[in-house]
Amino acid sequence: MTQPQPPFQPDSNIDHAWHDGYNLGVNHGIALAPKRTHPLIWVLVGAVGTMAVGGFIAGAIALVNKTTKPGSFAITGTMSLSSSDAQRIGSGCVGDGGYDDIRPGAEVKVTDEAGKTLATGRLEGGETSNGECVLPFTVSGVPAGSTFYQVEISHRGGLTYSEAEAREPLAFSLGE
Repeated sequence: MTQPQPPFQPDSNIDHAWHDGYNLGVNHGIALAPKRTHPLIWVLVGAVGTMAVGGFIAGAIALVNKTTKPGSFAITGTMSLSSSDAQRIGSGCVGDGGYDDIRPGAEVKVTDEAGKTLATGRLEGGETSNGECVLPFTVSGVPAGSTFYQVEISHRGGLTYSEAEAREPLAFSLGE
């Protein structure tokens, strides 16, 4: 005669137990309701998310304002060379002979009445227009409020402008 099996007693040292092919699990087959998240957690998650989005927006605004700060402006203009003092390069042009420093990348420097450098920019690519080589420039972030502004291209000496004049497009020319 066979003896009946003893009743199942789970081993407390393991996470789950098997009996007659059934996984009785930690709670011996009893399903537990999931734990509810405290409402304060959702408030904190929302606050952190809002701060992150706000920080991203503030950073983007700061990046946009980096080149033109409040109380500053941009000086724009052109440097023109007569065709006899320029050479064509591809579809563009650059200074030639004694004007070979007038080319894309040449420094445009803005100083104040004390000679302090306020901002710098660069000449951009030249285009031939009406028999001249014309190179545009922009100097961003020039602080407002100086008595006057001196604008110098390359090492050619600066020309002096009031703030109202400097806010208008400037036109420099060299050669014939």
